[in-house]
Parts: sequence; structure tokens; C-alpha cells
Amino acid sequence: MRINYKIITLIFFLLAIFLRVSLCMLNPPQNSFDNHFEPISLIMQHGKIPAKDACWECFQPPVFYYVSAKIGSLSFAMGAKPAYVIKLLQSICCFYGIITLIVIYLILNKFPLSDFSKLISFGFICFLPRHIYVCIAFKRHNGLFICGNLYLCAHN
Repeated sequence: MRINYKIITLIFFLLAIFLRVSLCMLNPPQNSFDNHFEPISLIMQHGKIPAKDACWECFQPPVFYYVSAKIGSLSFAMGAKPAYVIKLLQSICCFYGIITLIVIYLILNKFPLSDFSKLISFGFICFLPRHIYVCIAFKRHNGLFICGNLYLCAHN
């Protein structure tokens, strides 16, 4: 009996999505070790990127915060309540993490690896605890993961 690695890979991917989405729904947005909402709030209030010393996380690269602030502002303009906007921003990080899995799958398929090696590598990323945590918390890491992975995918 031949093992269908594509089916198993799809099962891994669907389980990884289910795990991330369900944990994202259960995890409160403020459950993280740093306050990435503060720079977003400052951008939304003042309409510009804050100085690097304006808050604890303001020294971080501002692209993630700026994009999140625009999404938050649009949500508020549509009548969303603050709790909904914060949960929406957390959900966007979950979405970034799922996109990262797709890009990693594409990168793995560019290498001359056996189907078994690709499956093990992809499964490792799908169930890597740190990647799951970063996907369910509001963190800027997912944007960095996507950018780095897209770069690797485009240049290999």
C-alpha cells in the first residue's frame, strides 16, 4: 500500500488551521508579554508613527503597527466596538500565521527532498508550539515570518 503524502500534508494543514483558529478564538487579546496595542493606539490617535521612545514597543519596526492601525481605524469607522477591533487585530495575526504555513509549504516543494522529508518538515512547522503561540497572540512576528518566507519563496 502506497502512502499518499499529499493527503497527509493536507490533513496536517487543516489540523494546524483548526488549532490556530480555535486557540485564537479562546485566547484573550491581552494575553501576551508585551503591549503591541499601544503603538497602534498612538498611531490611531495622532495619525502618525510615534517616536521610538513614546512607548515600550514604539522602537519596533512600524509597518506592522501602521497596517494594524489602518485596519483598526477602518473598523471603528464601520461602527465596531473597541473589544471587537482588538479581537479582529488578533485574528489578523492568526491569518498571517496560516499564510506563513502555505508559503513554507511552497518553499519546501522547491527543494529536492523526498515526500517523507517534506511531510516531516511541514508537520514540524504546523505543530511547532512557538509558531502556534505567535499565531494566537497579537505579535508582530507573523508579519516578519511572511515577509521572510515570501522572499525565500521568490528567490529560490
